Amino acid sequence: MEGISTRSFLAHLGTFIAVFIVAPALAVAALHALPVEHPERYRSAVAFFTAIAVYSILRRRFGDRLPQV
Repeated sequence: MEGISTRSFLAHLGTFIAVFIVAPALAVAALHALPVEHPERYRSAVAFFTAIAVYSILRRRFGDRLPQV
């Protein structure tokens, strides 16, 4: 039985954190900085679409070396 390598685990963890935590948080912060009325209404949609966009960009850049999340 093969174990998961440390490099593979860190790549998966880094991808997960970048796509699902850091990028949506930055996008929501940018949303609140914009002159938008009731930005809390758009928070979920902005976070969701940001996660999709960031993963798509990373997938284009790194190809099959990027772990699927």
